[in-house]
Amino acid sequence: MKIAVASTDSKTVNQPFGKTPQFLIIEVGDDNLFEITETRNNAPDKNKCESQEGKETPMSRSVAMLLDCEAVFSVKFGIGGYNELAKHDIHPYQTKESIEAAINGYLKYKEADAKAAQKSKGKH
Repeated sequence: MKIAVASTDSKTVNQPFGKTPQFLIIEVGDDNLFEITETRNNAPDKNKCESQEGKETPMSRSVAMLLDCEAVFSVKFGIGGYNELAKHDIHPYQTKESIEAAINGYLKYKEADAKAAQKSKGKH
């Protein structure tokens, strides 16, 4: 699984989605071990990060470069960025933690969500 992280120091989630100059791409293996595999440069909008129907915007370009990611970690998402990511089945995960803590928290969330879904399948 790939996770995009809005970070400038490669240690913490420290940038808002619409303003980050780069996304770190982290690969998480089946054993839950992870590594930073690439950095994708972003061209954020200096003013606003808004969705404009039918027009390419800095926000839509940011989302387009992350379509191969399952989740995006950021300190803040605007409603437009949040909705655009969700529309593409990319989970926006808002946090101000270390990258390691954020990944571990996300993996626990996914595990709990999978258990809940499995449990609800058994009830008919």
